Amino acid sequence: GRKLLATKTASASATLDFTEFDNALYRRYEFEFDDILPATSGEDFILRTSTNAGSSYDAGASDYRWSYGGTTNSATYVSASSGDTAIEICGLVSSAAGDFGVCGELELMACKTGRRTLSKSFVVYESSSNVTVQVTGGGTRLATQDTDAVRFLFTAGAITSGTIRMF
Repeated sequence: GRKLLATKTASASATLDFTEFDNALYRRYEFEFDDILPATSGEDFILRTSTNAGSSYDAGASDYRWSYGGTTNSATYVSASSGDTAIEICGLVSSAAGDFGVCGELELMACKTGRRTLSKSFVVYESSSNVTVQVTGGGTRLATQDTDAVRFLFTAGAITSGTIRMF
């Protein structure tokens, strides 16, 4: 079964940070995204990790590797990076009034010492080109570390609204 560890609701929030990790007790963590809407249209929804309970988050130019593939109502595509400042969950999210933002889930695995933290995700959102997009992705923190906090944000602008739950 799942145990709810934290709920964060955005209201013009720069980031949504989760520090409720207990790696001695849990092997993996799940995050549910409900209507995560950016303030600025066309931005990417990303994740960064921390090893100091959220005092700082890793954002070096080659700290992460990620990829995702998806479909829209008219095309398929793949996006990837072998060295980035964050794990990109999805890109070019619409901020238009009435759009539902990012909905879906992300699983974080191997958060313990001596391992590379891994993520896998499945999300649906409306893009800035006004199409519904479905993507499945994965990412890696390229250093072995004891991840004990994560930060969700958009590449620019705030998170206008939405809720993320951590299990």
